[in-house]
Amino acid sequence: MAVNMQKALEDMRGDLIDEMIRLLNTTGKYPPHKASGALESSLNAAKSTPIVQNNEGQWTFVFKAEKQLVFIDQGRRPGTYSPIEPLVKWIALRGIRIERGTPRGLAFAISKSIFKKGINTINSDLPGPNGRSIIIQPAIQTVINKYIKTEGSELSKASRNEIMDFLNKTLIGVKE
Repeated sequence: MAVNMQKALEDMRGDLIDEMIRLLNTTGKYPPHKASGALESSLNAAKSTPIVQNNEGQWTFVFKAEKQLVFIDQGRRPGTYSPIEPLVKWIALRGIRIERGTPRGLAFAISKSIFKKGINTINSDLPGPNGRSIIIQPAIQTVINKYIKTEGSELSKASRNEIMDFLNKTLIGVKE
């Protein structure tokens, strides 16, 4: 029986976003990642993003989320400075008290540290990106496993080959 992948993805979309939000709020050494709430709001807005098939037959679920999702999920390599203004905003939102200097000076120091060391993923002591997605890929795996086991769902009707084909050829990765 052929699986209606568009329906399967539409059925899973909300659960996928909810799982990503759950992981953001519970994973790692320093949760939750909720300084302003903008990241969670951008993810919730993605629940209505259309799912379309491109010319190569791949199904895409492209949504816009706050850029920090990529850095939380995959870390950041050393060698580039982070922009100062988002760091100044983050310092203010986190209520970080500065004994000497200014928030802007602290933001410059943080940016310099990121340039030198990069940013670790939230579950790793290794410099990021370390090749491990800790939010997006685990959320996809959790939701797909749930729907494979949910009787009556499109994915529960699929054969193992259809599911593997779907995972290997259909899902398109995260773009910055």
